[in-house]
This record gives sequence, C-alpha cells and structure tokens, in this order.
Amino acid sequence: MDHFDNRKADILAYVVDKSPKGSIDEHAKPLLGAINQCQDLVTTSSCSGRIAVYVDASPNNLEKVRKGGVWLSVSHDPLPNESTSLWQALFPNHSTTSQTLQFCPNATLKLDDPIVYFKFEPFILHVLTRNHMAADELVTTALKAGYANTGIQRHVVQMKDTLKLDVPIGTYRRGVVELCVSKEYVEFLVELSNDKFRENFAKMDKFQKLVETDLVDKRTEVQTETREQRKERKRREGLILAAQLKEARKQQEQERGQLQDDSQVEQPQHHDTSA
Repeated sequence: MDHFDNRKADILAYVVDKSPKGSIDEHAKPLLGAINQCQDLVTTSSCSGRIAVYVDASPNNLEKVRKGGVWLSVSHDPLPNESTSLWQALFPNHSTTSQTLQFCPNATLKLDDPIVYFKFEPFILHVLTRNHMAADELVTTALKAGYANTGIQRHVVQMKDTLKLDVPIGTYRRGVVELCVSKEYVEFLVELSNDKFRENFAKMDKFQKLVETDLVDKRTEVQTETREQRKERKRREGLILAAQLKEARKQQEQERGQLQDDSQVEQPQHHDTSA
C-alpha cells in the first residue's frame, strides 16, 4: 500500500464524524459509497443540502458578531407542507404562543442588529485524489453532472452546487425572533427550497450514475507530465475557472432580479400563527 492507500484506509476507518450533525447525511450515502469504490478517490467531507434558520449572534450573549452565529434550526430533508409542522420545524424553540416568535412587518432592520437568515445550502463534497490525473477525471465527471462550481486544490476536488438561498427575514432581540416578513412569504421560501432540494437530489443521483459508469474500477497510472500535457491540463483548469465565474455572475444576476421582484410585492400588515 502506498501513502494514498494508507490515508484512504485511515479515513474510511474513522468512525467519529466531526460535523455538527455528527453523522453522514442519508441522502449522500449512496453517492459517497460509489466514490469510495474508486481506487484513486476517497471522500473527506460532505453535506447533501440543508434548509436552515440562522442568526449572526454570539451563542454566549446573543450580541451581533461578524463571524459565527447560532443555528435556530437545520433540516437535511425537505420541510413538511402542513403549516403547523412547518413552523415547528423552522423554529422549534420559538412560537407565537410563548411570544418568542413575532411578526413585525413594519420593523426597521439595522445593520448592528443580530439578523435572522433563511438559508438553503446545496450539496457540497470534498474528495481526496491519488494524483492530478484522478483529480482531472473526477472534475470532468462532476462537470458532466452539472456541477460547474468545481475546482482542485492540492489533489482535493471540491464540488458545490449553485442552488443557494440566503435571505434576511428578521432580527433576534432578547431571545425573541422578530420577523419583518409575512407568514406567507416565509412559507413561499420553504416551498422554493423544497423545489431546490428536489433538483439538488436529482443532480446527486445523476452524478452517482456517472461515477459508477466512468470511474469505478478505473485506476490511473502515475506518469510524468510532458510540457504539452501540462499545458493542456492548465488550459482545462482555466476553462473550469471561467465556467465557475460565469455561473457565479449568472447566480448574482438572478438573485438581484429576485430581490427587485420581491421589493415590489406589498407585504400584509399582520399575520399570526402557531409555531
């Protein structure tokens, strides 16, 4: 066994998951299993996607912070359509009944207030590869599956989808969530995120099938690159970077357009619900 084989054996034998969740996401297991069957690849970290409510406040004193914060809820599965269950999933420790969840549509947000964000974060994966040839082949397969946001750093390939939502919906004061948007708007964000989940999982399934077809049981041979081969590899990496930048600009334009559309929608003055 060489260094990579020893490293892969150590990674796969490690039973403690260092993520906050403490375990591998169920939706990611079939794909990770397929990748780990490849002789030249081993997965090091992943998230199958999640819906979360997050506040940029210190867990110690709930004061505004620039880095870190508090997760009010996290789900790695689509949320239920039924309203009561949905709100309990979003805010398990807050409710209108206890007055720890309030709708304040006329509230003014300030930058120095702790901000509550609704998030959808798509699939992300890091894979350690035996050599640059294995990394290139994995990048090619990821691009075929639709992961334009894919790159290589020191034989580690990162794949990340672009189906992201990150929307400020209120503030957090003295343990109370004050939402500056309507109940219907939050439920629309959930519906939109559930739809993104479906697209996210479909792309993961496509990627798994491509891995099984193109990479499983394939062993790359270590070779010394010629000048022409290195030039071609750098050209491919440049094309990948250009595709990433193009996708990022497209995503930013879509988000700006969505925010403009949302700003033209008149919000109801008050809604109440039980969470």
